[in-house]
Amino acid sequence: MEKKEQVEKQETLQPQQNEFANQDKDRDIDLIDLIVIIWKFFVKYICKPIEFCFRFGLRKWWILVIIAIAGYAFSYCFNIFWVPKFETSLSYNVKYMHADIFVGELNSIILDVNPNTENCLGYTIDELRNIKGLRAYMYEYTDSTRTSSQIRLDDSKEAKYGIFPNRFSVEASCISDPEILRSLHERIYKHITSMPYVVAQKNERIKSIKSSLSDLNVELAKLDSLRNIEYFTPTLSMNLNGQIVESNNKNSDLSNQIISTKNNITSLENALQNTEVIELENTPIVKRLYNPITNGIKHTIMFVALGFVILLCIEYRKLIYAYIVGDKKK
Repeated sequence: MEKKEQVEKQETLQPQQNEFANQDKDRDIDLIDLIVIIWKFFVKYICKPIEFCFRFGLRKWWILVIIAIAGYAFSYCFNIFWVPKFETSLSYNVKYMHADIFVGELNSIILDVNPNTENCLGYTIDELRNIKGLRAYMYEYTDSTRTSSQIRLDDSKEAKYGIFPNRFSVEASCISDPEILRSLHERIYKHITSMPYVVAQKNERIKSIKSSLSDLNVELAKLDSLRNIEYFTPTLSMNLNGQIVESNNKNSDLSNQIISTKNNITSLENALQNTEVIELENTPIVKRLYNPITNGIKHTIMFVALGFVILLCIEYRKLIYAYIVGDKKK
């Protein structure tokens, strides 16, 4: 009986096992078919078009070389002689105010051509037409210690470790006339120093320095008088032999105090002579935006690609026309 039951169980399990085996075989076949389909698609729509374009380019190589030379020459002449582009970058150090005041002021200037912009940094409408960009930027710290160098803060992100409060930069670009950018520093300086808030802060600083100078001069006069009194007033003292000796006082602490006061006066006088709010850190350099190597190669590739497509259209214009007309008839 037990043998019969085992035989019956095997007979019932055998069809299920065969079914699972067939399913695994179908899965293997489906995967192979999928790989074959992908490979055929890759060969038909990627490899063959690339091979076709390569062979077509070899047949028309001399035309493509002419197009490349003409494209580079056109790019060079257009950017150097016809519509040259220039750029400059200025870095400023702010002495006793926050730099974001000037960044906000400069970025609020809209360089549109309208009657209200004639006095924008002193530029005329014709000069404004040539200006293609004018932007001020803050600087941000590069690490959490705030001791390393700073980098320009881009508009698209926030400062991770904080903003450097005493520096900002201005970047500008124009076409045709580089003199527009060469005079940019003078125009920015004149615009900033004529701002009412800046003028008020500058006058307040000058007033504070003059007040401190006056107090130090009074203190120095008192110290000089005290030194003269002590110097010319004799002091009687007894030496080791019991004799009375007359000597003059020379107080070293008083002399050091006088020297320190004079140094402070000199420092304030220097500060009074240099009360400007901003100071240019770098030498303004106006340079061309066009690079004959990088930009020239990029433009040449664009010309060659465009010429290649035009040659293809000319070569197979009949097939293209027949295809378009066939689609319209359908």
